[in-house]
Amino acid sequence: MPGYWKLEVAAVRGEDQDFRSYAASGVSLRSIAHRLNEQMVPFPAEPTRRGPRRKGWASSAVRVILLNEKYIGRFVFGRRLFVKDPLTGRRRVHLRPPDDWQVVEHPELRIIDQELWEAVQAKFRRLADVHRRQPANGRLNGRNVGAPTGRSSVFSGVLECAICGGNMVVVTGDRQRGRRRYGCGFHREKGSHVCANNLTVKIDTIERTLLAAIREKVLHPAAVRYLVNGVNRHLEGYLAQAADQRRRLEQQLEQVNAELANVEKAILAGVVAETTAVLLKDREAQRQSLRARLQSLDGQCLSEPLRVDEPRIESQLAKLDEVLNEDSEAANAFFRQHVKIRCTPAERGGRRFYRAEGEANGGEIIKSLGLAQAFDFGGCGGWI
Repeated sequence: MPGYWKLEVAAVRGEDQDFRSYAASGVSLRSIAHRLNEQMVPFPAEPTRRGPRRKGWASSAVRVILLNEKYIGRFVFGRRLFVKDPLTGRRRVHLRPPDDWQVVEHPELRIIDQELWEAVQAKFRRLADVHRRQPANGRLNGRNVGAPTGRSSVFSGVLECAICGGNMVVVTGDRQRGRRRYGCGFHREKGSHVCANNLTVKIDTIERTLLAAIREKVLHPAAVRYLVNGVNRHLEGYLAQAADQRRRLEQQLEQVNAELANVEKAILAGVVAETTAVLLKDREAQRQSLRARLQSLDGQCLSEPLRVDEPRIESQLAKLDEVLNEDSEAANAFFRQHVKIRCTPAERGGRRFYRAEGEANGGEIIKSLGLAQAFDFGGCGGWI
């Protein structure tokens, strides 16, 4: 018996409790995951290198088990094909056609009776009819077909619970942004045994407070000076590169003109061969191309050196909120790449709130703008 399957069998503790729980009306995958974590049942990823990060059962792991045909003694091989991407070196998974699968029946290994198995699969099918599935992997989206999605959050995937290290996710509220709240994803998915942090905060509160803190940092005089100097260095490098390119083009044009002059002298001297006309045509084409490229550079030349100053940078930074909200997906991608914000629940004067500390991960310009600072934003300790 494969080692990972032994672990799954240990997870259901040799009985069909999880299957019966899910088949029962009103019992969700998340509720089962919470119970398994409370009972400290080992979860499938625990012995792996990512186990310490995952910390416990999640609804996705429970779902995999409840769909695992090994529990009815049916083993399927060759379901997936792994292909290595030659560019990235990473493996990609492709599903083979069902006709290519190899199915082996082992009825002596069945631990779930057929009636219970069918009841569980019927519930999955009912949910699939109610909720739309993602085309890429077939997982449930968790919302009705046609429900409005709204604008994505600027800080999605950037916030981290300082208690357990899990990501802060949308844990409650409908699709209207004013009612949606962030909270610890591990607390929601895995229960209070994994993370006791039940503090939630409105998405709008997070964005408004964090953007105000970031705006304060980027508009600091020292940060503006740093940015002005950096931009001007890049502009100087661009102009220097353009000047070098002009010099090279002028040297090439001078060489082509000299060669054309020699060809014309040969023609005047009566030295005309078959290759002379070909050489003349080729050099004239080269001269025309070089002149066009030089003319293009002339159109890019400025009457004054290209530089920026502090007032100009400050006027652009003052539009930070507008720029980020105009393309929230691009802003979110930037923050995901450069910034991680740890959120620690705190309390003062009977008011609960998060204390956030930002850390730049590799973006030197972010560090220079002082984002490695702490700031607070309020929340509520409501239920999830």
